[in-house]
Parts: sequence; C-alpha cells; structure tokens
Amino acid sequence: HKLMAADKPVKASIHKAIEKIGKLNVEMEKMKVDCKLKVMSLLTPEQLKKLKEMKGEHKCCKQGDHEHKKCKQDKKKCKQKCKQAKKGCKHKH
Repeated sequence: HKLMAADKPVKASIHKAIEKIGKLNVEMEKMKVDCKLKVMSLLTPEQLKKLKEMKGEHKCCKQGDHEHKKCKQDKKKCKQKCKQAKKGCKHKH
C-alpha cells in the first residue's frame, strides 16, 4: 500500500514487493502441508478415517476464511431441523 501511495509509484519496486509476497505465500502453503502431513502420520487408521469423514462433511465451507452463501443457508436449515426434531444435535453450527 505504501508503494502505491507514493507521489511517484515505482513500478519495479511494486513488482518486487509482489514477488516477495508471492514467495512468502508459497512457503507458508508448503509449511501448512508439512504440518498436516506430520499430524496425519501420527494418527491411527481409525483416526485417519474419521478425519476424512469430517473433511467430507464440511469441505464446501473450507474456502479460506469465508463461507459460501449456500453453506450458511444449509447451516440455518440444519439448525431449524435440529430444533424441530428436539434431539441432541451433533452438528457444528
């Protein structure tokens, strides 16, 4: 932001900053994968199976830090159904 806000923005400096951010994002993603793989290597086969089931239930909502509009609507419907059924709901809302 600072580079763009300058009186005379320097294109080369802005591009260099973008490249640096890109490299850092790549490294961060690699570290996330390494961490997930390490955790998965510690789980039992039963735990891995449960993890895959849990991911399947919620994979449509895992798009960064936001939820899709449809997923929010589905959660509302689920809450309503659980209230109507008056049963102990095991879903995460």
